[in-house]
Amino acid sequence: MADAVRVLHVEDDPEFASMTAAFLSRTDDRFDVISATSASEGLTRLSEEPIDCVVSDFDMPGQDGIEFLESVRAVDEDLPFILFTGKGSEEVASEAISAGVTDYLQKQQGTDQYTILANRIANAVEQYRSQRALDASRKRLSLFIDKSPLGVIEWDESFEVVQVNEKGEEILRRGEADLVGKEFETLVPDSALDAVEETITALQEASGGYYTVLDIETGDGEQIVCEWHNRTIREDGETVAIFSQFREITERRQRQQRIEALHDTTRKLMHAESREAVAELVVETARDLLGLPLSAVFLADESADALRPTAVTDQAQAIIDEHPTFREGDSLVWEVFESGELRVFDDVSTNPGRYNPDTDISSEILIPLGDHGVLIAASTDADAFEDASISLMRTLAANTEEALSRLDRQQELRTLTERHELALEGAELGVWDWNVKTDEVTFDERWADMLGYSLDELEPSADTWDELIHPEDRERTYEALNAHFDGETAVSYTHL
Repeated sequence: MADAVRVLHVEDDPEFASMTAAFLSRTDDRFDVISATSASEGLTRLSEEPIDCVVSDFDMPGQDGIEFLESVRAVDEDLPFILFTGKGSEEVASEAISAGVTDYLQKQQGTDQYTILANRIANAVEQYRSQRALDASRKRLSLFIDKSPLGVIEWDESFEVVQVNEKGEEILRRGEADLVGKEFETLVPDSALDAVEETITALQEASGGYYTVLDIETGDGEQIVCEWHNRTIREDGETVAIFSQFREITERRQRQQRIEALHDTTRKLMHAESREAVAELVVETARDLLGLPLSAVFLADESADALRPTAVTDQAQAIIDEHPTFREGDSLVWEVFESGELRVFDDVSTNPGRYNPDTDISSEILIPLGDHGVLIAASTDADAFEDASISLMRTLAANTEEALSRLDRQQELRTLTERHELALEGAELGVWDWNVKTDEVTFDERWADMLGYSLDELEPSADTWDELIHPEDRERTYEALNAHFDGETAVSYTHL
């Protein structure tokens, strides 16, 4: 059966041993009694079979019961051991207790002694198994805490540190000896105290607090960001322990903040009114937001046969006093502009295509801005750029290219508008404009004058235009208008 109890009974009197086994089995059908007639035989059985409890006589040839107990304790410190002896004395009891006996029972007349012995065995085994299960659970927990890739802290019900694992010490940069007994609040700066109190209250009330993100002050005074997964262990409604797993997410938080700031920069770029303003905003963003102090934007001139420095950070200006104008075939910058492909140089000094062999620059990111130019970030250190920085620079470059393209489109529209206005002026044509989507209508003065009106006399509406169409031309006019809407024609002539 699943909860069978294997009892080793060591007794040099075979008849008494047999009687004891029979009564124990009859009293509790879980008992499986194995008999041995000497301590040496008992030790052999212990080494060969799983035993849940040892019951031993005291007065036996060879080793007596106390000596046998000492031999058992040398192998297993916790195995239940009951001394069941006919030679009872305070001296024997004292020696047995000193040797680690689980229980002491003196043999008596009658069968009640077997009932008492059975109860003692059952209680001892239950406690032994419970303790073993608890020890195994604690061992698993300890192994989990020690081997966890996350920081782990055990708190007591007052939220004071009970233990912390090695990873936790590494993240917090404080040793366990320094942390044990400290309250949660001592790990955070003043700005995070309210958040900690809310988390503690929620956990104590079982209403939340299982996940939180907190600023943490490390042992060396640095402020970092950690995310916490918390769990409260309760027994009979009472909190017995709280465990927190945590990890540092400072870099992840910084990336999120940079991405959010990049979105803000994108909005500003789309409102910039000149190429120079775009370039200045880009190098400021690279310097202040992305932590790239050596940044510059080179834009193509109108003929697209040269890349000229349009915006340069002060730090970059200090290293390279006079930034060159790049032309076809003379630099890595031009190669990137021409190919349209981003390039990262971990050590530009080893590249034969570098523009200036004497530069202090070691590593560079060169990102094309379409046909507008190139965005550059550099460092005096080799291998200076991480994947995260390169990814953010790529995003910034894409937004910059779109902003510059928008400016080009706006300039092209302004040019077309100016040419259109000049053409209308030169042709002495009257103009009326109808925005079909909004139904807004505007007439110019020449159009009103051609019809014998002043501009103030004409209500700006499509109905006004309709009323002025000659009745004989109305059908033909609307046919032409519909054809225009259908894209079939761009010009029609109507008598007004």
